[in-house]
Formats: sequence, structure tokens, C-alpha cells
Amino acid sequence: MNPSDRYVLIVAADLLARGGLVAVLSAAPGWEVVAQTDPQSTLTTLTALQTDIQNIGQVDGQIELPDVILWDLGWMRTDSLTWLRATMQEFPALPIVALVESADAAGPVWATGVRGLLPRAATLVQHNPPQHP
Repeated sequence: MNPSDRYVLIVAADLLARGGLVAVLSAAPGWEVVAQTDPQSTLTTLTALQTDIQNIGQVDGQIELPDVILWDLGWMRTDSLTWLRATMQEFPALPIVALVESADAAGPVWATGVRGLLPRAATLVQHNPPQHP
């Protein structure tokens, strides 16, 4: 782990979406995925990370609490909002950025107190530098 990186926890019920987010962020410079989990296991994952840090410390910088949680709410299942609220209550200082399916879903999610909202649908843009002869 690089001390200048930002550490992120990926939360998504959909395993494919979670894997895709991990792949994209793991390849992006400046980001380190510390863990990935489903919504129901978020509190357990964060508590385990916190306990590991307290018990063994930052051994060679290998254990970090996330700087941010990227939470994919999928297709707005009610239980996802329940777990999101519970996580925010237990870890209030930890910013959460939520991926939402549509602008219609943004209101209830924003009301939970998340720090940011992003549309779930996105297009990956690849930059190809010009080739010099």
C-alpha cells in the first residue's frame, strides 16, 4: 500500500458490479481497494479492519481503514438503504459516496446523509496517447 493512495471499501450486493468496481479502481493510480463486501456484511468488514489495526497495527502498511466507501445501491433495494443508514450510524466520520440508478432514486439516498452521489450508469473512456514516429 502506498501512503499517498486513497483507500476505498467497495460495497455492492451484485457480485459482478462489485468485481467491476474493484477492477476499475484497482487499475486507477492513487486508489487502493482495502476490501469489498455486500451491504449486509459492511459493518462486519469495517469492524474487522478496525480490530486488525488495533490488534496488530499497520504491519508494513498492509492494513488501512478506508478513506471512503463507494456504495453501489443497485436497483434501489430497500434493505440496501437500511444497511447504508446502519453503517453511517456506526462510522459517522467515514464518507460514503453512493451510486444510484437514476435521478428519481437520488432523493431518498441523499436524505441518508451520504457525502456524494454518482450515476450508476457510466461510460469508460480510454485515453490513448498519440504515437510518435
